[in-house]
Amino acid sequence: MTQNTTYRIRHSASPYRQGAGRPQSGHQPYIYGNAARKLEMLPDSKNTYKRKTAKPDVMQRPKKQTSKAVLKNRAAAKSMSPGFVIFLSLMSVVLIFCCISYLQAKSGLTYRIKEVANAESQLAEMRQDNTAYEAQLNSSVDINKVKEIAIKNLGMKYPSNEQKMTYKLDHEQGYVKQYIFDIDKQ
Repeated sequence: MTQNTTYRIRHSASPYRQGAGRPQSGHQPYIYGNAARKLEMLPDSKNTYKRKTAKPDVMQRPKKQTSKAVLKNRAAAKSMSPGFVIFLSLMSVVLIFCCISYLQAKSGLTYRIKEVANAESQLAEMRQDNTAYEAQLNSSVDINKVKEIAIKNLGMKYPSNEQKMTYKLDHEQGYVKQYIFDIDKQ
């Protein structure tokens, strides 16, 4: 099966392809299409064409010779003095020391953060245990039984109105000091 393909050949006076920005060889036109064509063998370019090296009408500038002072300055700029090498070495040691100190401080901080987290978890566990023990104590004590034992066995009784004292508090002072004294001495 043979496929017929039409090619549009663009002939232009301009050596540049439109949109490409580079010159096209003068003897080959630009071909639009999607089929690849067979390449023809070109003659050896070394033998056929000779390249011109210099134009006779353009004068070449003589090369400037650099002075010894300029060469010394260039060599000095490229090399490092012993003082600068010592300075860089000291700064490298200081930098390494700072990095090691930083890493030690960071690891110490991480260790302390873990300790605080462990202490907080232990505190939460202790609070939970205390709440459970308190609930157990409150459920095991019968207040009516304690009242009965205090009145019958120990001879305790409720205070009378004469034994009750009322205190007036200043708003500035939020507490009352009570001194225990012996009633028999009065």
